[in-house]
Amino acid sequence: MRIPLHYLPSSTSKKPKRCTYSVISGSLAETSRALEERFSSLGIRPIRLIDPECYTLESLAEFLYGSEHIGIVEVRGELNRMFYLFPERVEFEEELEFDVFTPEGLKYLLKTLVPTTCEVV
Repeated sequence: MRIPLHYLPSSTSKKPKRCTYSVISGSLAETSRALEERFSSLGIRPIRLIDPECYTLESLAEFLYGSEHIGIVEVRGELNRMFYLFPERVEFEEELEFDVFTPEGLKYLLKTLVPTTCEVV
């Protein structure tokens, strides 16, 4: 995969934002209920997406980049997938961590992690 240079850190980059990504497999109804209870107990109001499209991701990237940490949880069901995005640090098993240096880098990461019908350039 080739990543355009403006997505990578430069000497003028500020402190990177930490982004974590986790995948949970199981029944969407049961898993989402458990996740939402956990988020509620932590005082977090996540953004929930079902099969998001690229323009939604781009607008969310702008919104989420303002926070210190960006969390993404993918719930994979038998037929569908659901995503939770939130501007907080929440620990999950087997999560991947990324450093994001620009809003454009976050947009690219979201498009890569959450493939849609839009093409990743």
